[in-house]
Amino acid sequence: MTGVATLFDRWADAQPDAPAVVAADGAAASYGELRERADRLASSLRAWGADREVAVALLLPRSLALVEASLAVLRAGAVVVPLDPDNPRDRLEGLIAASAAAVVLTTAELAARIDVGARVVCLDDPEVTAAVATDPAAPGPVSVHPEQAAYVIFTSGSTGTPKGTVLTQGALVHLVEWHGAFYGLGPDGRRAWAASLGFDVATWELWSALGLGACLCIAPEEARRDMGAMAEWLTERGVTDAFLTTSLGEAAVAAGRFDRTSLRWLTFGGELLHRHPPPGTPFHVVNTYGPTETTVLVTADIVEPADGVPTSGRPIDGVVVRVVGNDGLPVPAGGEGEIVIGGVRLGRGYIGQ
Repeated sequence: MTGVATLFDRWADAQPDAPAVVAADGAAASYGELRERADRLASSLRAWGADREVAVALLLPRSLALVEASLAVLRAGAVVVPLDPDNPRDRLEGLIAASAAAVVLTTAELAARIDVGARVVCLDDPEVTAAVATDPAAPGPVSVHPEQAAYVIFTSGSTGTPKGTVLTQGALVHLVEWHGAFYGLGPDGRRAWAASLGFDVATWELWSALGLGACLCIAPEEARRDMGAMAEWLTERGVTDAFLTTSLGEAAVAAGRFDRTSLRWLTFGGELLHRHPPPGTPFHVVNTYGPTETTVLVTADIVEPADGVPTSGRPIDGVVVRVVGNDGLPVPAGGEGEIVIGGVRLGRGYIGQ
């Protein structure tokens, strides 16, 4: 079965010198360079106990090193558990324990904030850096099964204890391939990496770029919080595809804040979209919906200039969405009910449940 690491390999073979990642601090790597670095780290990961269905927690700042680590984990056949360094210590320790991570890849500064039973590897430790650099590169990604775990995303825990949702290789590949078909993203595209690292959209941003031959542009922290800085950064980097939570981007689009950027597509999600884009908006606005348990999203649609409240989109290929009543049967058009989702994007369930 083709896993997302194999999708990346196709582009590393076809365009080894093409830019794969450009970080906010100027660090960059081509597809060929990124594969070589990730394969060396993947070899070390296997020696540290990472294997199929084995979780590897990534507690790293948004950086080229985090991209390399994410790719290395999947090339080793293990399971990515992305963690947001901005989370408090108790939550980080709880998520690492709940995921049963065998290894935590982090930095010395972040490692000092946690006390866990897993093996903690500081990628900025000179001894670790030297050991990985001299480790023979792993011979490409391991073969994977569609139902094999690819990554784990934890829910917020707003209704109780955070739940670790297990998403599969097959679902992640479907997400990437759907993105290519819907958005037309390819080697001439530049995709922003700006979502919070513990948010499943960050996984979508990362692999839709690297799985489709585009360049992943890592947003600086100030651009993630201020739409003026975001517009300047999008223009400076020539970004063509970006995602923003609705509350951050909706007003900025209405005000024409992004009209002078290189954007072709701006996607919203995570909250209700209240308005259509104004006439003359020089890029496509897409509205999406989907819970974490369905590999990021299950509905999407281009929002054209119009009046009224936009819909949450149409079911994407390979997904079934129904609105049902208390009896489990579909409600009439215009009726209210509960959303039920099926299809290839469903996760395997929750860790330990």
